[in-house]
Amino acid sequence: NRLKTIQSSSNGEPKFIYAHIMMPHPPYYFDAEGNKNNFKISNDPNNKNTYLEQLKYTNHLLMETLKSILNPDGNPPIIVVQGDHGFRRFKEKNKKDVEFSVLSCYYFPGKEYSSFTDSMKTINTFPLIFNKYFHQNFQLLN
Repeated sequence: NRLKTIQSSSNGEPKFIYAHIMMPHPPYYFDAEGNKNNFKISNDPNNKNTYLEQLKYTNHLLMETLKSILNPDGNPPIIVVQGDHGFRRFKEKNKKDVEFSVLSCYYFPGKEYSSFTDSMKTINTFPLIFNKYFHQNFQLLN
């Protein structure tokens, strides 16, 4: 619920907001509509249906938050949506390329993305942003 207040709390000053959203990690508390699941159902990490339901709700919350940040009347934002790991749930073994494939989405003023490549390591996300938009000179890590 705190993410919904990002835009409404604006005082015109630049701000850095970091949110670590533990969804759709188990336990899967919510269904696709945001209703709470009962604990017995939500606490099963191998329940694919509750995972998918919470994923749908997570995607809805994320889209609503992004819409509130992308206010055409405000300062152009820098937005980073990044996962901490790829899909690695349920009893099946995942291929390493799936498990270690991390979602990384960016939105920058001017839509200049040439510094961000498919092979870039996620640890370099913020150094690249700080170098490009805040005139810093951070070294990138290999």
